[in-house]
Order: sequence, then structure tokens, then C-alpha cells
Amino acid sequence: MKERDLEAIDFRIKVGLLVVSLATIACLAAAALRENVFADWHRLRSEYARLLEEKATDAPGKAAARQFEVRIVQNYLPDFGTADRCITCHAGVEDPRMADEPQPFTTHPGRYLELHDPAKFGCTVCHQGQGAATEIEDAHGRTEFWDYPLLEPQLVRSTCTKCHPREALFGDDGLIALADGDHGSGSASARRLLERGRKAFVEGGCLGCHVVGGKGGTLGPDLTLVGEKTRHGFDFSHFTRDEPRRVPYWLRKHFLDPRAASPTSIMPAVASEEEAEALTAYVLSLRRPLGQLFGGGGAAAGQSEASGRELYLQYCSACHGADGRGGNVPGLRTPNLNNPDTLAAAGDDFYRFIIEAGRSGSRMPAWGEGHGGLSRDEIDRIVEYIRSWQPDGADLTEVRADSGDPRVGRSYFTGLCAGCHGRGGEGGIGNSLDSPTFLAIASDQFLAESIIHGRPGTAMPAWKHLPAQAVSDILAYLRTLRRPAPSLGEVVASGVAASTRRNARVGRVLFHRHCASCHGNRGEGLIGPSITSPGLLGVVDDAYIYRAITEGRPGTAMPAWQHLPAADVSALIAYLRSFDTGPRLQLVRGPIERGDPQVGEIYYRTACQSCHGEEGSGGVGPQIANPVFLDSVSDDMLLQWIGYGRPGTAMKGFLPGQQGPVALRRSQIADVIAYLREAGRKPHRPATRPGVGNPVLGKRLYEGTCASCHGPNGEGASGPQLNNPAFLRAASDGFLAATIVLGREGTPMKPMVRGQEGIGQIEPRHVQDLIAYMRTWQYPERWRTTRAIPEITMRAVEEGRKN
Repeated sequence: MKERDLEAIDFRIKVGLLVVSLATIACLAAAALRENVFADWHRLRSEYARLLEEKATDAPGKAAARQFEVRIVQNYLPDFGTADRCITCHAGVEDPRMADEPQPFTTHPGRYLELHDPAKFGCTVCHQGQGAATEIEDAHGRTEFWDYPLLEPQLVRSTCTKCHPREALFGDDGLIALADGDHGSGSASARRLLERGRKAFVEGGCLGCHVVGGKGGTLGPDLTLVGEKTRHGFDFSHFTRDEPRRVPYWLRKHFLDPRAASPTSIMPAVASEEEAEALTAYVLSLRRPLGQLFGGGGAAAGQSEASGRELYLQYCSACHGADGRGGNVPGLRTPNLNNPDTLAAAGDDFYRFIIEAGRSGSRMPAWGEGHGGLSRDEIDRIVEYIRSWQPDGADLTEVRADSGDPRVGRSYFTGLCAGCHGRGGEGGIGNSLDSPTFLAIASDQFLAESIIHGRPGTAMPAWKHLPAQAVSDILAYLRTLRRPAPSLGEVVASGVAASTRRNARVGRVLFHRHCASCHGNRGEGLIGPSITSPGLLGVVDDAYIYRAITEGRPGTAMPAWQHLPAADVSALIAYLRSFDTGPRLQLVRGPIERGDPQVGEIYYRTACQSCHGEEGSGGVGPQIANPVFLDSVSDDMLLQWIGYGRPGTAMKGFLPGQQGPVALRRSQIADVIAYLREAGRKPHRPATRPGVGNPVLGKRLYEGTCASCHGPNGEGASGPQLNNPAFLRAASDGFLAATIVLGREGTPMKPMVRGQEGIGQIEPRHVQDLIAYMRTWQYPERWRTTRAIPEITMRAVEEGRKN
């Protein structure tokens, strides 16, 4: 009985083993059939073989059909350390006869395979997917654990950055256009998709919040290698069950509705699906380069330097807006940069510091090297672009006090200026403007430039949005703050009423008080020219001297002493006439022919410019293209001085037989006079005297006499800031000299030359040394180190005591 049971068990075991073996053989056979007969690759290769036979219309085609094998084909890619079997199914990628066939048999578009040999590059380096797989779903990477699935066709060009520099890809002459060849409008559209994405990324200000390549803001995640991230690097927890878990889909959704993909995001949504698609393509191109593994087309193209506008759009526009009038980041309030008042008050140094160092307590990050990654040169370009929003300002040639309306100017002054300069110009936060000496030496051009261009880095804004007429109105009002000049008739009458000798004695006292510091104790000339030489007094009349005193020489050190009463002006004329002991000089006789100013310019440059400066603007000799001077002299007076010189001065005669360095005929002097008349009608930049004065000595003088009030480096303290390029551009050497010599009446600034009541007691001959040192500040280095300047005035002390 037991033996029969054992036999039965043994039989059943054998039957079971047979069934299992047969099932295994069947499974293996099915697997073999599926792998070799029914597999996707086998089916597609078989279809392609039939297609080849249909296309075989000539001997080479028939030979290719006969030689085609239904087997797995692969490219071994040693540079990438992998094998690529895509051409097993995509067998027609290099066959031009397949251009009209559907996938997977169609010819590869463009010239890509001509430039990228599949045997060397494979397919997945560009298209992604699983190159070693032979089943469609596996090969396309649509499995749960494959990190880089096949890219959609319009996104494939985003992988070009693996091998090629991004700058070389774009444009009609770029590498993508070269590889696309003539492959229809669809290819051009796909190429431009990547370009549109780059434009949207750059001009949309994405780098304001995201770092790419070590440069950018820190509010958002680093996007440097975002194109390499797998789906595991993205949060899909807020997606519905039916939404795909693919990186391009996440990016599109995030661009269209940032908070739907990431609820805490403050990123603004893009305007359209087309823009979202373009940004997706570009963001996927942000990858680590594989290096220059291959020669030829991977060569880098020259990258042009980004302009200030391009840098602003990249790093600033997301928060501050493309036009500087505010961004569109939800919940983020940012300053309006494109604001006339802001641009008027904020200097370039202010913007540089804020951009480089950021602003603590706000979301404004630091953009300097080591933070946002911008170089100082790039920050300078951004600042220049921000500054370009500011108007150019009124044309100085259209601004004149005598064309303004003082009543309208008073309204402007009260609304714009009185808060700092006082209701009557007496000063406060800003300088005193009603000082007689200041108004005497400040030309219309100086005042206009000060109003239009301001003093960057100080409380004085640049009123560039004011029209020329408004500036003229303000100038007209400022001129009313000084006493009107006495008329020539009043001066003559005052002289008649007084005895000549007594008048001259009074004039001598006035001369030593007001004039000797510049013209010398006896008018022999120091800072200013000699005014007691027979060559001058023997030619000019009292009206000339009157105008010289009351109107001065705008733009030079000669003030307009119009606040002097008629008796004082008369006394000064009488004193100067006391030096006129010789006979009146006989002027050159005969009519003066009309000269040619163009020819005269040549003679002027040859004979006169070395002393009198370009266009008569002044140098070691006086300014002779001065409008007041030219309006005061006749042509025969000019002919007299040019032809025969001024005895007692360095001015020699230029007529043949005189001692001048160049001999000029009378007709040639007439040409020079015509040139001077024309030059006097032109607007001039404030005259400087380069090469005159010793800045090394000037620095010692400044440190000893000026630094206590104006700061060690002219940055300002209890006195105003002198180390200000805008001020130095507006101020002529004459203005600076007159301020040093005369001081500012009604302010703590006293006359600083020897013999006056100032602190320094500078010798007149050293005034130009001090000016030469101050001129070294006119072109400062950018990014200079400065110190905070507190307001040190009695007003500030009293306000501080109250508070």
C-alpha cells in the first residue's frame, strides 16, 4: 500500500515538473517571440524593411533594401560612456527619401546630422530619453524611474547649450539657424521659441530674483542648472492626480499661475501661454556645459558687453518695472526710480552704493561682487541707464535773466527754493543767495547751471524738468535781491557835486577795500589786469569804467559792483583818473574795413590764443571775448590795443614795427576783431586756466585755510561742499578767485587774501594755486570713499537742542 502511494506521489511530481517545464518553455518561447518577433523594435524594423522595398526604384535602392536586416542596431558612444539604439526604430533619419514619411521613419530635419554624426553623438544627448531601450515607452523614458524622458519637439533645442555657448546659438547667423538649414517655417518658429524665451527671461527681470551663473538675486531659487533637474527636484504635491509629473509641464504651469504650482511664490504670472512655452524652452537650456569635447561648431562666439539698459532689464525690472515706474511682483512695493524728483535729488554715488550694498531692512539685495555678482563697471552702466530717464534740462543758451519775469520767478522760488534757501534767499539748509558779493560774481550761466544740474550728493536737486523760461524767471527774481545799479547820469552828477581831489581820496579808500586784492595797490595788476596803465586810461572814457564797475565781467573774477551807490562809483572813477596824467592817446585814424571772422580765427590762434585762451575765454591774459567787454569797446579801440599794445603790461603791439611776436597788417587785425565779435556772441563754458597754478602748493594752502570749514577733502562741513564736480563745472576760475578774495558778505565766509579779515591771509599770487588744487576734484574717481557730512550750522545746533 505504501509503495503504491509513493508511486502516485512520484507520478504527480513528475507531471507537475513536466507542466512547469512546459510552461517555462512556453514563457521563454513567448518572451523570445515577443523580443524578436512581436517587439516594438522588430515590428517597426519589419515595417521599415517593407517601406525600403517600396522606395527601391533604382539599383542602389534595391541593394539597400536587400542588405537591410531586421535586428537591433546601436551606436557605441565612448565619449558619453553609453550605447544608443534609437536608430533601430528611427532607421530613416539619414535617408532623404523618407522626408515625407511619418515618425519613426522620417528623415531628420535640417542639417543636424550633417553637423552632428549620430555615430559620434547619438540621439539622446539632444532629445533625451533612454537610448539603450528598444520598447517605445521605455525608450521615450515615460517610465516612473527614468529621470530624463524624451523632450517635446519644440523643446529639443534647449539642449544645445550642453555643448555650445549660449551666445553662439541665437540669431539668423547663429548655430541653430545653421543647423536648421532650409527646413521650413516650423523650424524657424521653434528656433525663435528659444530666442523669445531668452528675451522674456532677460527683459522680464528674472535675474532680479534668481541666480544664474553666480549672478542674480536671492529671493527665488538658483536657476543655474535648472535644465538638468529631474522631476524629483520639483514639488508636484499641489497638482491633481491627472496632471502629468513632467518637468516641462511643471514649468509651464508655474509660469502661467505661480501660486498654483508653488503657493508661497511671489513671482508674477506671464501674460500668455506662448510666453510660458518660450520661457520653458529657455529655462530648460540652463545646463552645465559638457565641455568642448568636439571641435568645429562648438567654438564660442564673441560675447558683446551688456548695455546699461540690458543689465537693468535683467536684474532690476522685475521689481522696479521695465520703465522704472514700479514692478508687478504681488505684495512687493518698490520705489519709483523713474521719478523727476528722485532723479533730481539722488546722485550717482547714492545709486551706486544702494545697488552694490543693498538696503537693510528691505527686500533690496546687495548686487556687488560676492553678493549679486555684478561688477562695479556693470553697476556704473545700470546707473547711467537710470540717469538717462532724467531730462537733459533747459538749453543754457535760452536762459537769460533779462528775458525772465521776476514776479513769476518769485512764485517758482517760493515753491521750489525757499524751503532750503530761505524766503528771501537768506540761507538755511542751503547757501545764502542774497549776499551782495555772491550776486556780484555769479553770472547768469553759473546760476542757470546750478539750478538745472544741481549739486549731486548734496541737498541741492537738479531741476532739469524746468523749461528754459522758468529758469529765466527764477534768475530774474534772484537779480531783484540786489540793489539796482545807479545810472551813469547819477554817477556823473555825484562827481560834479564833489570836488575832484576829495572824490579821488574817497575812491582810494574804496579801491583798497574792494579792488586792490585783485588789481594791486596802485592798479598795476595781480589776479586781475592792470587798470591804471596809460594804454587803457588814455583810450577809454568814463562810461567804459562805469560799465566795468557796475556790470563787471561775467564769468571772470571781476564782480558786478552794482550794489555800490553812485557816490562810491564816482569816487572810484575819480581815483582811477588820478593815474591818467598823460595826454589822450590818438586812436588809429581812418575807417576800419570789415574783417573776415574765419580768417581772423586763424590769426587769433597763431598770435593771441597762447595768452587769451581758446575763443578769447581767458588764460594768462584777460578774457577778451567777454560780452560786456566787447559791448563796451569800439573797433578802433580794439585796433589800437592790438596794433600798439598796452604800455605797462605784457600786451605788445602787433602792427609791423611794434614788438609783438607776430606782425599783423591792419586788415589782418580787422579779421581778428571780426572773429572776437563773433566769439563773444557764442555761449562759453566757464573759463578755467589749466597749467596756471601749483596744485601741490594749493593743497597745503587748502589744508591750512579752508579744510576747517569745507572739510579735509572739500566734502563740506560748516561750509558748503567744494569737492563737487557739478559745482566745479559751473564755476569759472574767476568765480572761485573772486569768492576767495571777496568772501561772501552776510555769511561766515570772509575774504581770504592778505590784508583782509579772513582766517587764511593768502597772498594774491597764490590764489590760483588754491584753485588749481580744487580743479583736481573736478574729475573724481568713481566709487570714491566719502564720509557722512552732518550739518554744522547755528540753525542745526538750535534744532538739535530743541529736539
